[in-house]
Amino acid sequence: MTDRSAARDDLALAVAILAPRGRDAAVAAALLDKVGIASVQARDLPALAGLVGVTIGVALVTEEALVAADEGLLQQALADQPSWSDVPFIVLANGTSRHRSDRAKARIDALQNGVVLSRPLHAEELVRAVRSALKARARQYEARDRMHELQTREAQLHDSEAKFHAIADSVDQMIWSTRPDGFHDYYNHRWYEFTGVPEGSTDGEAWAGMFHPDDQDRTWARWRQSLETGQPYEIEYRLRHRSGEYRWVLVAPSLSATRRAGSPAGTAAARTSTASRWSRNSFS
Repeated sequence: MTDRSAARDDLALAVAILAPRGRDAAVAAALLDKVGIASVQARDLPALAGLVGVTIGVALVTEEALVAADEGLLQQALADQPSWSDVPFIVLANGTSRHRSDRAKARIDALQNGVVLSRPLHAEELVRAVRSALKARARQYEARDRMHELQTREAQLHDSEAKFHAIADSVDQMIWSTRPDGFHDYYNHRWYEFTGVPEGSTDGEAWAGMFHPDDQDRTWARWRQSLETGQPYEIEYRLRHRSGEYRWVLVAPSLSATRRAGSPAGTAAARTSTASRWSRNSFS
């Protein structure tokens, strides 16, 4: 783990305190430490913006700290947060809203995810507000972890699909697979080479249009039986070649071609003579 990632983990559920005047920062830090909540003090807005950048738990700031000349750095740090992140802010305000300047109101509103506590402040009120904000922040981290997990699974699935395609396209047989409901969603290059149809044109039920008319009923009946019972799909039928001729093919189940559990998959080989001699090299 790098120093930067270690620091990020240490601050993930810590409270960043920005209270540059008086003893507010020291008092707040002591109060939070007493109830077991970690905190770190920021000396100014740029420092707070840096803490937002390494992912903190909650920001506790005083109203007067938000009206500094360099507040743009904080706004940029908030805008640069990842999509899952929205750092909660607790603003310690001077009195009620009617005593607040327009500039201070604008700065507080710009935080978006912020609550205002008026001073003088009771310790219990502050602790409850911080704990509530940290709980909300923890849920954001959970959403981040789930998102990363989904991204990892998606990448793994993509790699698996790419490996399957590479293997399927390296053999001399036609290979196809379907979803569990029977929807044909993949054919290897040999299929398109043999049939001459555009890629994707035989997805779904369109594959049936490639059979000889006299084989349609028998082929559909066998296919439905396979889907309903789980029995291997094995059959001979005439498949239209790219030349326009129909050629006999043998379709057999192929475990090696199965990409997902419960999804039928198969291979097809073309017959080269009326004596039912099958060849993997007869797709020209």
